[in-house]
Amino acid sequence: RSGSGLCQGRLGAGVVLRVGTVVSVRNYSLTRVLRRRGWANDLLQTLHLTSGPAQLLYTKLAVTLGMVHSMIPYAALPLYASFVLIDDELLAAARSLGASPFRSLLTVVLPLALPSLLATATLVFVVSTGFFVTPTVLGGPQNIYVAPPTAQQGNTHLCPPGARADGALPCARTLPGVRTALGV
Repeated sequence: RSGSGLCQGRLGAGVVLRVGTVVSVRNYSLTRVLRRRGWANDLLQTLHLTSGPAQLLYTKLAVTLGMVHSMIPYAALPLYASFVLIDDELLAAARSLGASPFRSLLTVVLPLALPSLLATATLVFVVSTGFFVTPTVLGGPQNIYVAPPTAQQGNTHLCPPGARADGALPCARTLPGVRTALGV
């Protein structure tokens, strides 16, 4: 926990400002970082991890970085709200009973934050399935994700049932994991 209200305010403002940044600006900035002459390649070469420029842009790694970059505020805000509500007295009680910090995390913090963790995972999953711009800009045509083929089924092929099936399949695949996590 951060004891400084100023520090918490600055972190909160940074996350909120991140949400307001336009997707195209975020993706363009990542293309500048990941391109052959971008600073990510410069860093890899400076550290002698690659002998020449690595192909970072138009890969699954680039799409994953772009999606994580976009989803951080959607995960950070609800998780922060959940963790800040956990009473410090509970952690102090766990320590006074001999629990290590890791044990306190597992037995006190995690059970109290679990509903928020599951809600955050669901929110991020649902929003991520609708990504159009990020896979196209950062992944190129060879990295196709859920939303573009679903839209193509509905718009280009004029096949709404196919679009519904394409959209429902990823949700159906994750349902067993959600049920297990919820204990249903």
